Amino acid sequence: MDKLSCRRATFTDALHLSLLADFSFRATFINDFKDRRDLDDYCAKTFAYDKIKGGLAKPNNYFLLAEFDGEIVGYTKLKLEERPIQLQKIYLHPAFLGRGIGKALLERSKDIVREAGANKLWLAVEEQNQNAIAFYQRTGWTTTGEFDFQIGSQVFHFFRMELVL
Repeated sequence: MDKLSCRRATFTDALHLSLLADFSFRATFINDFKDRRDLDDYCAKTFAYDKIKGGLAKPNNYFLLAEFDGEIVGYTKLKLEERPIQLQKIYLHPAFLGRGIGKALLERSKDIVREAGANKLWLAVEEQNQNAIAFYQRTGWTTTGEFDFQIGSQVFHFFRMELVL
């Protein structure tokens, strides 16, 4: 994996992040939405270029990019002001799944959490996202709670998972 590198995102990465997040989210969840408009509305709001750029401007947000052969193929978003720190997003282009890139992003994210003086991470994962749940379990995360979240007209069930560093 000598072609992989990780770095902190900058404002000039906002468009790539917006497109990658939208594409990855749709690829993962398109079949879980009963109403396609709910998916379209959610993606338009959540992954809008201006929203991503605004998120990059917040000092307590840390966007970590994974680049493969110089192309952005994945990223994590950490919310550093929270304790435990939230791993709010981890997205990887579907063409790059299974190559160890997600694990590399997670390992580097753990380093950032430690550098921030914290020793625990948490995340939310949708219960139907079995590939992600299996990945988190393989890398040491445990389920600590559950909650529902409404997107448009549909309610999704999430697991809260934590990782002690």
